[in-house]
Amino acid sequence: MKFYKFICVIILYIICVSLVWLVSVNSAAHKVEFLLSSATQDLQEGMDTMLDSIMHYLGDSICALQETAKSHTVEDMSYLAEMIQIDEINIITPDGTIIASNVPVCLGESILDSPAKEFLELLDNPGRIFISQPFRHGISNPQDYRKYLAVAYDDLSGILQLGYDENRLADNFDERFLHVIKHLRIGENGYYLGVHEAGDKIVVASKDQRYLTQQRLKDIGLSRKILDRCQPSKTYTRYIRDQECYFRYFRYAKHDLIAIVPATEIREFTHTIPIVAAVVLLIVFLVAGGIITRLITTGQHLNAMRASEDALRSKDLSIAKTIQLSSLPDTFPAYPDIFEFNVFALMDPAREVGGDFYDFFRLGTGKLFVLIADVSGKGISAAMFMMKAKAVIQACLTTISDFADAMMQANERLCEYNDAEMFITAWAAVLDYTNGELNYINAGHNPPYLKLRDGTLQRIKGLRGLVLAALPKTKYRVSTIKLNPGDTLFLYTDGVTDAVNNDQEFYGIKRLEEKICTAGQELCTEIFHDVEKFAEGAEQSDDITMLGLDYFGPPRTTEKTFPAVQEHITDITKFIETFLNKTECPAKLIAKFNIATDEIVSNIIKFSESSVITVKVEACSGLKVWRLTFKDKGQPWNPLLHADPDTTLAVKERPIGGLGILMVKKLMDDLHYSRSGNQNVLQMRKAWTPEKNS
Repeated sequence: MKFYKFICVIILYIICVSLVWLVSVNSAAHKVEFLLSSATQDLQEGMDTMLDSIMHYLGDSICALQETAKSHTVEDMSYLAEMIQIDEINIITPDGTIIASNVPVCLGESILDSPAKEFLELLDNPGRIFISQPFRHGISNPQDYRKYLAVAYDDLSGILQLGYDENRLADNFDERFLHVIKHLRIGENGYYLGVHEAGDKIVVASKDQRYLTQQRLKDIGLSRKILDRCQPSKTYTRYIRDQECYFRYFRYAKHDLIAIVPATEIREFTHTIPIVAAVVLLIVFLVAGGIITRLITTGQHLNAMRASEDALRSKDLSIAKTIQLSSLPDTFPAYPDIFEFNVFALMDPAREVGGDFYDFFRLGTGKLFVLIADVSGKGISAAMFMMKAKAVIQACLTTISDFADAMMQANERLCEYNDAEMFITAWAAVLDYTNGELNYINAGHNPPYLKLRDGTLQRIKGLRGLVLAALPKTKYRVSTIKLNPGDTLFLYTDGVTDAVNNDQEFYGIKRLEEKICTAGQELCTEIFHDVEKFAEGAEQSDDITMLGLDYFGPPRTTEKTFPAVQEHITDITKFIETFLNKTECPAKLIAKFNIATDEIVSNIIKFSESSVITVKVEACSGLKVWRLTFKDKGQPWNPLLHADPDTTLAVKERPIGGLGILMVKKLMDDLHYSRSGNQNVLQMRKAWTPEKNS
């Protein structure tokens, strides 16, 4: 009887170990499928996102330059396509007709019977930023293989369609590929390969496997025939580099991208768990039975699953944070050529992503729109609603001229499909920076501050309306104040005043007001550091967002016309120097302007053959920026077209000329030429920063 029981226990033990082994084998199969499927999907999405961002930036830049859809010559479009390095560029009217193109055969064609018809949806949904399509055969030449993307002109007069040829991608495919996979990983030892469809030579590989680019697929155990027999959506086993591996591939344009992971990495999981389970089960059977063992094993699996899910969630949140922050303007100074104001903003989410946001952009000539807002809630849902709100508000402000009507229309759109019942507090304003008039709307947000030139601090209370996305048909009233040169507008969210320290004390309104009064030119940065210092490492409970707007008013300016002869260069220099001294321009900057002026005027006299030169000097003491403009009615002459001389060559080997303009480029922050009517216009600008000019 005892022998029978012993046999039963042994059989039960064998059954349990076998089940564990079967489960581990099955889990390993699922793991490798999930690992390679995720790897190829992440890579494909990364390549699409990278190309979309490039084409979207080019499209936005062209639309901003052209402002409206209109016909252009094939030569002009070809020059534009060559300049921005794109293969196909079409301007399409709302009825689907191509009115301008760098491809002659496309002119007059309709896109209504082609896949490009999808792009016309942009005109029905102004809040949508762009529409992209995967690589497909080109419109003008079916043999071409191109990726298309379209953006709408701001006035909805048409769309701009860009085509990116696969051959262009192939020219720098390795650089693009390595950029995308920089943060991608396949397990511990997995890697990626890229192969052109026309052969089996490895053209690009993961960073740690770059030496493989000197080999062919057949050298490592693969071949073109093997890939052609495989299906892109399946995982296969193959000896690669004398090691059994799992691989999966997909075709991107004309390249096969392959994800590879060694089988040993998976089998460690398969072999380790049964051995460990066998030992544990033996001990448990001898001591207390198999119930505890199951609990332990189940707990281990659950922990592994949670760790995997946490890692995936962390990766998703990191990508979401990058996308969110990249949607906010973060280049400062934002408008270096505008002297009337300076704007700066920052956002620090409490979590990986946040619900706060800010925005600013120019509205036509002489006007600037600024916005700060706070979405109810936190995390992914708030961040998604934030990005929708930013796009909707910007679309309404740029298409509807009346400020109040634009905000009312934005509220209507945000109320639609708001199943989560989120809302947004916002403070928005339009500044006419030619005269300082500020029209603003408060949608349930905390009032901002106005720091006057004499240091006095005022709180802009005004009218307060209902929050956005709460009720449709809500009307908003506009309030108006006047900004004077030297005034600073400060906007913030309640994450600033609600910041707490380790003693659970709030930063509060009083500390904020004191810091605004004592802060220097870097207002937002100084306040942010003060909040950090106050918190003393305590966990941040809410997003911190701030926006500062310094208003300087129209710049001081003077203008005078001189005869275009060498004898008057001294008079021109003296005229400029006198004005610069009056505007408190540092002596080091004046010396640089004098050298640059002498060179530019000498070249105008020599090359344009104009009889007179008009000199305009502008100064913004608040920004510490000065700009000189030289106008003449001579022959067209652009000094920036000439290539800079190679200063590494010996003097006798260098071509004559070019050193003077090169010197001006190095002395100034920027140099710009344009032909306006019958005039040559040359501008040079220089800002004073002690660290750069010392």
